[in-house]
Amino acid sequence: MRSLPTAVLLAGMMLNAQTLSELVDASRTAPLLKAAAARSAAAEAQHGAAEGGNYPSLDARFSGTYFKEQPVVYLQSSFAGVPPGTTLQTQSQQLYFGALKLTYPLFTGFAISAGIETAKIEAMKARLEEADARRNLYLRLVQTYAGAIAAEQLIRADDEALASMERSYAKAEGFYAKGLLTESDLLRIKADRIAVSAAGIRDRNRYETALQQLSYLSDTNVTSVAPLPYLKSPEPQNMIATALANRPDLKALKAELHLAREQERSAESGYYPTVALFGQLASQGDTWELNGDGYTNKDKSAAGFEVTYNLFSGNKTRHEREAARQAQLGAGWAVSAYEKQIRTDIRSSLLTADSLEGECDAARARVAAEEAYAAQVEGQFEAQLADADLLGRAIAALAKARSELAVAEARLYAERAVLLLQVGPETFEAALKE
Repeated sequence: MRSLPTAVLLAGMMLNAQTLSELVDASRTAPLLKAAAARSAAAEAQHGAAEGGNYPSLDARFSGTYFKEQPVVYLQSSFAGVPPGTTLQTQSQQLYFGALKLTYPLFTGFAISAGIETAKIEAMKARLEEADARRNLYLRLVQTYAGAIAAEQLIRADDEALASMERSYAKAEGFYAKGLLTESDLLRIKADRIAVSAAGIRDRNRYETALQQLSYLSDTNVTSVAPLPYLKSPEPQNMIATALANRPDLKALKAELHLAREQERSAESGYYPTVALFGQLASQGDTWELNGDGYTNKDKSAAGFEVTYNLFSGNKTRHEREAARQAQLGAGWAVSAYEKQIRTDIRSSLLTADSLEGECDAARARVAAEEAYAAQVEGQFEAQLADADLLGRAIAALAKARSELAVAEARLYAERAVLLLQVGPETFEAALKE
């Protein structure tokens, strides 16, 4: 493949080339995002479980007890004509109990409602983290894709430089055979040709590495890449406001703040009593039929309430409340700092993109100049007006200029994509479809 002409090589690269949009679509089912989606689904399920605390609990119970000795009472004095020292059996030696019990937590000091809200925030946070995982994956995907495009352009520059070196070397051999060129000049051109060939090997390996990384990120087999699509950037003045309103990672931090508030409310519930109501349908007996044991009534159905109030817990409630309060303060400062970071990152990216646009303009002008100079030196070499050293430097300078242009254009595209992703993954997806 390394010996193929540039046109054939690039045609092979473009055959069945995957576009950036196709890889972005494919990456949505990649294992990295599936893991985030599974965590989000788990958090949703936990939210559903927490909501169950708002409903009554209906429990069925069946138990069997087998006493080692008969349950009796010892009379210490005469009772109803029964002499002292007599033992009277009070219930069967084996006892079965069955009940259907309904329990409803009437008041729990906001523990249940705070727990439900906490689970809801956790579920929302997991969804936001899933969206941010998508944003970070897109960021890596775009940067790698731009790197692949740059490597592809470097291969083009390497092949064009190698073709020029091959032509020059063939002519140099002819000059050398006629005694018009020294052996050292011929060897210098040969060395330059080998150096250009080695650069081509390096850039092809760089291209293959980028394809492998793209295959991993998109969970598909990427064999070649298509030209970079156009990305329409939003107005700079709207970027920061949109990012602060839509960025999933910022929303996740704000969810941490809400979570800390709910945890403080949950901790405060320790200062309140809990009240529960219950009702049960129950029977007991000395057999599985629960028909009584002949000693006590078989019907144990009942209704009642229970009030529990903790008097001392080793200051557990106070410490939990203070921990939640400090977590709330920390989350608030984290949100404030992250908003400043988003503003700074977007402004820095705008300045970087502006600088890269200038670098691209300069690189294009340099390529045009180096192309003209290389053509001039090649003509002079053919007329024996320029030596091998000057020819090699001219061809190398042209290859370097083309390489720098490819890298600058790839960096500029990646920076524009970064700007869109700094606003939010949806902004990037929308721009990619336009």
